[in-house]
Amino acid sequence: MQTITTKYLIPISKQFIRSFASASAQAVPKSKVTETYSITAQGTHPGGVTWKSGKTGKEHHTEHELESLLGALAGCQSSTASYYAKEAGIDYKNLYFSLEGDYDFNTHLKNSDAPNRFKKVRVNVEVETDGSDKQIAELRKLVEAHCPIDHMLKKSGVDFDVNWKKK
Repeated sequence: MQTITTKYLIPISKQFIRSFASASAQAVPKSKVTETYSITAQGTHPGGVTWKSGKTGKEHHTEHELESLLGALAGCQSSTASYYAKEAGIDYKNLYFSLEGDYDFNTHLKNSDAPNRFKKVRVNVEVETDGSDKQIAELRKLVEAHCPIDHMLKKSGVDFDVNWKKK
């Protein structure tokens, strides 16, 4: 089994996320329940992909899709935390993420009945805040309840080991 280790430092300010969320909310009518996301992509050999966001028009490149998934999880948890921080009554400056995922390449490369996914994902989040441990625990609970990428991975059977603590 190979472990994919990716460490992400995501010091995105809450104000940036709130302004982005506010602009998105204004752009989508309240009666609209779903929103469609799209990308265009070009695969490169060996490995990697360059993709362009249908929403922002920005181009992105990744060498490894599993690292991209871990990065997407960190970004989703970061924006979810920012959105729900007010509800939790916590004020923080930054969130620092370290993510690791265990993936068995035998399920991808050989005939196997085992699910082709991460076996386990470890998420460590350090919260730069003057808030209490209780507030950090409440924020974590809100993130786990509302982060769509977190939900997708858990529903696919990925085992999670999550730790949030004060930096």
